[in-house]
Amino acid sequence: MNAGIKTAAGRRREIDILKGILTITMILCHSIQFFGVEQDPVQGMLVNVINLTTFSGFVFCFGYVSETAYFRKGWLQGARKMGKNVLRILIAFYLSGIAYVALVEGKIFRTDFIKEVLFLKKYPG
Repeated sequence: MNAGIKTAAGRRREIDILKGILTITMILCHSIQFFGVEQDPVQGMLVNVINLTTFSGFVFCFGYVSETAYFRKGWLQGARKMGKNVLRILIAFYLSGIAYVALVEGKIFRTDFIKEVLFLKKYPG
């Protein structure tokens, strides 16, 4: 029985490769969404398929590595690592959301729009 290939840090190379493939397809999907022709039904279908597969793929990868990274350790150590990771993801969401509102929607760093993003009254694209 093959246990999989682990790197020096105990990471599973297969999951890293899968996340890399998912990232590349997600970049392709965003490129189609931003620069593609919206009326083309083939592009719309391709975008939907990529969005569905990449999202579910990332959820799978997150669940798979969470067991190793958080749940095999002690409760307090796992909770600290999860809290730190959640905070990092939330900050990245806020930064990308504010940048989207500022750059794509052309509402350059106005405090009312920043508050809407921070308090989740406005969901950036």
